[in-house]
Amino acid sequence: RREIPQVILSEHSDVVENIRKSDENQVVVLLSPHVFLTMVWLYKQKLKGNSGQNIGDSSESFRMTILEKPLEKRATLVVIGLDAYTSPEEQCSPVKMQQNADSGREDDSESWVSMELGLTCADVNEVQVALQLQTYTTVRFLEDWHKFAGYIATLTKAIAQAPFKKHTENVTFSFCPDGTWSSGVKVDKDGKGLLKLWKKQLQQLNRITRPVAVAIADAYPTPKLLLQAYRDCLTEWEKQNLLAEIKVNAGGKRVDRRIGPDISRRLYIYMTSENSDRVLDKSG
Repeated sequence: RREIPQVILSEHSDVVENIRKSDENQVVVLLSPHVFLTMVWLYKQKLKGNSGQNIGDSSESFRMTILEKPLEKRATLVVIGLDAYTSPEEQCSPVKMQQNADSGREDDSESWVSMELGLTCADVNEVQVALQLQTYTTVRFLEDWHKFAGYIATLTKAIAQAPFKKHTENVTFSFCPDGTWSSGVKVDKDGKGLLKLWKKQLQQLNRITRPVAVAIADAYPTPKLLLQAYRDCLTEWEKQNLLAEIKVNAGGKRVDRRIGPDISRRLYIYMTSENSDRVLDKSG
């Protein structure tokens, strides 16, 4: 179970912290070589229609249910020391077979994994495919406990980082769009760069040019200051026209230019509205 901290910015710009608990959907099942080979053999008998062995009555039935019905969690079966368990004359190595599959090399599918049980590499591959397709369960063959510890460490790290990676993939920020600004604005720990980031965010609104964004940012250097100014206004009209009279430097030209009521109203709606579908133009 994971405890996920959530930070929410309230309408008054207050930071509200909350803890949400979430169960992970990953589980690792450790199997001994004997149990795994027995599972492969039972599955092979079932495919042959051999009713002499009732899988449900087997001592390993709880593991065989992985092949019978989907699990609520995604499972990874880990088998340690299968190469050492099989006899030397049995040429097929599941560990090397797995390594060859990762590198694209072919294996001799007719090589024996267990002569005693009559199992070949092809039988092991067949069970792996069935597990993957039917229950989204994967099988990992590891040489020893040292490799197992490394695998657990890697898996734990991947699970821990999964929510953050998913969040960064699904959430995009209006001030960091694809294109020339895709790398975002660098912000140092001391806050250097925040003003530039604020100006970039303002420019994402239609008809807000760089000079307009600079004028707004000069008057209100942070979004929090602008929100506070809105709260200090007594009427809705004052809020909508708060920025209307701010002068804009038109590239050194002697032009008496101001932000105007339209941009002022649209920015007010953008900064305060809780309706994500609201249109910012006058018809909205």
